[in-house]
Amino acid sequence: MTGAVTLAETYAGSLDQSSSKVFWAASAINNSVVIGADTANAFVEAGAPKAPLFVTIYKQYREWYKSRFPDEPDIADKAVLPVHGALQGHPESPRLWSKLIDAIIKELNLKPCHHELCLYYTENTFGESKQVLFLRQVDDFAVSCQDQATADKIIQAIDKKMTIKIKNLGMLSRFNGIDIMQSKHYIKLYNKTYITKVSSHHDWLHDEVHHMYEFPLPMNPDNDYKRKLETSEPLTEEELKKYEKQMGFGYRQAIGELVYAMVTCRPDISFPVIKLAQYSTKPSAIHFEAVKNIFRYLNATIEEGIYFWRMNPRNDLPIGSVPTLRKDNNYDEKSVAERHQVSCNILFGMKDSNWAGDSNHRKSVTGIVIKLAGGTVLYKARFQDTLALSSTETEFIATVEAGKYILYLRSILQDIGMTQHEATILYEDNQGSLLMAQAQQPTKRTRHIDIKYFVLHD
Repeated sequence: MTGAVTLAETYAGSLDQSSSKVFWAASAINNSVVIGADTANAFVEAGAPKAPLFVTIYKQYREWYKSRFPDEPDIADKAVLPVHGALQGHPESPRLWSKLIDAIIKELNLKPCHHELCLYYTENTFGESKQVLFLRQVDDFAVSCQDQATADKIIQAIDKKMTIKIKNLGMLSRFNGIDIMQSKHYIKLYNKTYITKVSSHHDWLHDEVHHMYEFPLPMNPDNDYKRKLETSEPLTEEELKKYEKQMGFGYRQAIGELVYAMVTCRPDISFPVIKLAQYSTKPSAIHFEAVKNIFRYLNATIEEGIYFWRMNPRNDLPIGSVPTLRKDNNYDEKSVAERHQVSCNILFGMKDSNWAGDSNHRKSVTGIVIKLAGGTVLYKARFQDTLALSSTETEFIATVEAGKYILYLRSILQDIGMTQHEATILYEDNQGSLLMAQAQQPTKRTRHIDIKYFVLHD
């Protein structure tokens, strides 16, 4: 290829994982079904880049051209052809496709969210006063509405603008690597297919059973065990190669496999994964064992996922099994009917942190969970950027982070017709942090905290 290439904004838009979960939660609240569609060879649908683009003519093409058009003159050896459309592999093709499909979707009266340009909403589809949520993930679509006929009409309208027919996938059971269960009472996101596929590459998983506890856990919760993770001697380069061969997996690859499960729909492994990811460059034997334990845990809980509960049951959908709780949990499990919360469309969050819990660097860990429709739509577990001088300070910093995520989610909910009219409740268990947030100004003991964290006062 020759010619100038624009290197700015060469991506095709894709949805943040948290916004994707908002889509599924909103679908449950609206009592909708979600229909999928896939565009074949999407990039070729778009127009050509602004800069002129030419391709060199190879021998095979010249031979084909001669056989196809025998009466035409031969193509010269050094001839080139101009490209009049987007070309697979060209750096601008993803952006060109993204601009094209965005314009087509907007023609259907679907408006993108302010902070999530791949999530669209309308209250009046085809003049029929029907609510529709539309999710665009590069060339994959998910249409959420009350009936399948409306979704089919939207897919057909987009199909008319394409040169290659769009594939209608019907009611989604899998989307972007995530398993979807659309049942009478809930929509469930889980990773069964992915975990099964990953497990097939690790033969040792089929012979080992999780025996550590009666109820499986992703990591040993004992503080002594965590100290061993932090203080163990890393393997040398030569020892690492031998140990990877002995264990049957590479440490970095295994962490990457766990990260995908974590960010898509397994918040329960967030802390163990970020903890063990610290040792990707210099792991020790105990870190390998800890990674193996998370895989065992995922296999033991392969059906688990995130449940978003419907306001009212849909009798045209199958009845799914209700999630079970631990035997030793004293929580009185409610019936399915009682799970249909009156306030399931109200956003709320919880956060916590452990102060200077890692002896290697003494940075605290922030944990954030924000829920909607009974399921988790946003979760974060990460080490804080700066060292906190007290548990109150680390809780305060975590609270600010949670507040920023809440504002982001509230904006999206407003754009899709689920405006949060009341303040969003964020549960906090540290009295010092609560007093600091309510003081409206830094105190003698908090003047050292960076000013950016006092944005919580606003």
